[in-house]
Amino acid sequence: MDTYSFGHQVIRAGQSEITIALPYEMGKSTKNMSDDGYPIDIYGSVTDHMVIEVEALRAGENKPLPTVDEYVNRSKSEFTKIGGTIKEESVALDGASAKKLDVTYTTQGQTFRFFSIRILRSWRIVEYSLPIS
Repeated sequence: MDTYSFGHQVIRAGQSEITIALPYEMGKSTKNMSDDGYPIDIYGSVTDHMVIEVEALRAGENKPLPTVDEYVNRSKSEFTKIGGTIKEESVALDGASAKKLDVTYTTQGQTFRFFSIRILRSWRIVEYSLPIS
């Protein structure tokens, strides 16, 4: 994994890559297939107060990518199952349309809040999940 100067990290997915501004480097997971059968590249990092995960999902053989809306609806369903409160917003990232989910949920007496951005870039859906409180 290459790292650009000034805190930008290269995230590779197949033959493509994106760069993300981060205060530290992320490791790459050995998991290469999503639970629903799509090839996937996952990068992540965990600290005492923050989790960052970036997923790049690719179409599989005879298995086209879901649309961003389908992917968002699936995520909203998962967040609802854990009792999450969800706010959805359309955003633009570098000229590409994206959906932002702002999620709050409580478990074991602690409240967690994070946001997740789903964006379709050519042949992949990239998920950025960053905590906001």
